[in-house]
Amino acid sequence: MPAREECLLCHAPLVYLPKQEEMACALCGGLYPSNARCEQGHYVCRASHRKQRLAAIWRICLATTSKNPLAIAREIMEDPFIYMHGPEHHVLVGSCLLAACRNAGRELNLPEALSEMERRGGQVPNGICAATPNAWASAALTARANLPLAPIKRAFLPA
Repeated sequence: MPAREECLLCHAPLVYLPKQEEMACALCGGLYPSNARCEQGHYVCRASHRKQRLAAIWRICLATTSKNPLAIAREIMEDPFIYMHGPEHHVLVGSCLLAACRNAGRELNLPEALSEMERRGGQVPNGICAATPNAWASAALTARANLPLAPIKRAFLPA
């Protein structure tokens, strides 16, 4: 995974200010308090950052032909918006497995399945992994596998 002490947009080093300032998000234009920006003045708000993380997951899962969920996950984790310990892993794990199942020949509507994985993974609280022994990305996947949508559920059952 790439270093995270640089700007996601221009790769300039990050600057941490002693006090929060109101900053405009370089992606959405919204104004937010923050104490971090790059040397060029770029700031990315939480909502825009989340949107970019999810877009990377969707883009790669929909385009890949790999049947290997680990290879898919590694490709996604190379995206600069994906953090090693970020909440995107609550969605990433299940999404990689869904894409791999589809590519292995399972019949499922991948966009529909990814949308539901995003919804369910988004319900897992940020930071919960550090506070509990549970692997919450796996918990989100388990919740995903128990959906009453037959074509998607079959993706997780033995052939």
